[in-house]
Amino acid sequence: MTARYHSDVRGRFVSTSNAPESGDGKFETFTELPVDRAIAEDAGRLRRQTGIRIADALIAASARLHGLALATRNLRDFERVPELTVRAPR
Repeated sequence: MTARYHSDVRGRFVSTSNAPESGDGKFETFTELPVDRAIAEDAGRLRRQTGIRIADALIAASARLHGLALATRNLRDFERVPELTVRAPR
């Protein structure tokens, strides 16, 4: 399974894994992944270990802890994260 994320207005990250795209390119279905203590702690470790920005660390930690691959064009930052499957979108 591959996850795509965006940050909503409340700062949470939303997964659009397995979501079909509508004709205008927007995702039609979303699964919200709240940032819990485990994700926050993992993000902090990733930030210290890799030096990636905190927003990227939260995305990476969310994907890792939920067992999701991450589709991103930001390969440079996310390829540094251990135990994270990263895929470039087509």
